[in-house]
Amino acid sequence: MKKLFSILLAATMTLSLMACSSSSDSTTTTTETTATEAVDETVAEITAALGDADTSELMLEHFVYNFSDAQQNAVMNACKVIYEAAGINYNFNDGGGIQSTQNDQIDNAIQKGATMLVVGMADISSAQNVVDKAKSAGIPILFYNQQPDEDIIQSYDQCWFVGSDARGGGLMQGEMAATTILADYDAYDRNGDGVIQYVMIRSDLSHAEANGRTEAAVTRTNELFAEAGMPALEQMGTDYLADDWSTNKGKDCMDTFLTANPISATEGVELVFANNDSIAIGAIQALQTMGWNQSADKAVPVLGVDATDEAKTYIDAGTMLGSAGQDPELIAEYVATVAFNVFTGGEPLDGTDWAFEDGTKDIFFPYSPYPTDLIG
Repeated sequence: MKKLFSILLAATMTLSLMACSSSSDSTTTTTETTATEAVDETVAEITAALGDADTSELMLEHFVYNFSDAQQNAVMNACKVIYEAAGINYNFNDGGGIQSTQNDQIDNAIQKGATMLVVGMADISSAQNVVDKAKSAGIPILFYNQQPDEDIIQSYDQCWFVGSDARGGGLMQGEMAATTILADYDAYDRNGDGVIQYVMIRSDLSHAEANGRTEAAVTRTNELFAEAGMPALEQMGTDYLADDWSTNKGKDCMDTFLTANPISATEGVELVFANNDSIAIGAIQALQTMGWNQSADKAVPVLGVDATDEAKTYIDAGTMLGSAGQDPELIAEYVATVAFNVFTGGEPLDGTDWAFEDGTKDIFFPYSPYPTDLIG
């Protein structure tokens, strides 16, 4: 353990993320990640806490709702660096976005002797069923990404949630939209009617964060507009549904919208909110087919959530306005720290200055804007 700890503190090696299990439902994508300073700090803290403890009989099963989701893949990769550093047995499971597949994986993991479950749900409506499985087996369970209802978490004393405030991403999108548009309102009000027209492309109707982001983005923008003496946003059409959070669905939604609502220098959509960066990129690709968002000087402001590496390239090029960032390494720090604390018989927040949200067993991590200067 001490030798491994010394190697990781060098922070220069790149860990190849090879498959961590031979089972067909648990193959990790072969991408690469570098042990950065933030991950190294988490590694150091966890390794020190473990000390010389025998972890050979511990088995952490980590369930990802879909490996193909860019953000969740990045979180998984950051977690893998930490898991390997601690020298514990672990396994990643790809739900493929299908809850029945994930249910089978959880059953299999319990039967094989899992001692800790870390779960990013494919379908949050099945959370109680998953908690009941863990409770019956007497195995601690930590949810992340999708937040179960609090009564579900409270139904088992060994159940917790790590994630973000459901409205947080939308609130930050609203801050970014208002700060940008109010700085040059007339330029963004292309049709000159005194009102900013927007499109909302949202995801999963049962997902708490999708619901929170959809509402909060508009609410916060309107609050800041009202403070500046400007009228509220005006929605074009209804919420468009990219129900799987994907770029393809985002593009399909925007294509459908643009077919019915042509865009020009003096008409059409003036602001686009998307529930995540993949959807935002799909919307941008649709706009690009219409001759827009190919450069910063002719671009509709498009906002996403997650600040993925791909989204950052669009933002840096000026073809996407910004994103409410969720740092994968920060998420991995929270997930791994809480999991290891519980995993080794401690309290979830041991060794941290984090706190549960009032009256809950939820631990929230913060959002950060990308670019960082986009909020006034």
